[in-house]
Amino acid sequence: MVDNFVLITVRLQSSRLPQKALLPFGNEKSVIAFVIKRCLNTPNLIPIICTGNWQDNNELAAVAYEYK
Repeated sequence: MVDNFVLITVRLQSSRLPQKALLPFGNEKSVIAFVIKRCLNTPNLIPIICTGNWQDNNELAAVAYEYK
């Protein structure tokens, strides 16, 4: 079976709810962790985090590396 890549676009610079991707979600430690885990639990899906080069987004990279 062929692997499919899932592009997850996310950033932390929201004006209405800053850093919303890092907020707790259900039993998960963050929204982005929930999305990554959902992708990893689905056969043949490989998540790729797409974000900007802003220093704030290093926190997103840290969360993504936990699921590498």
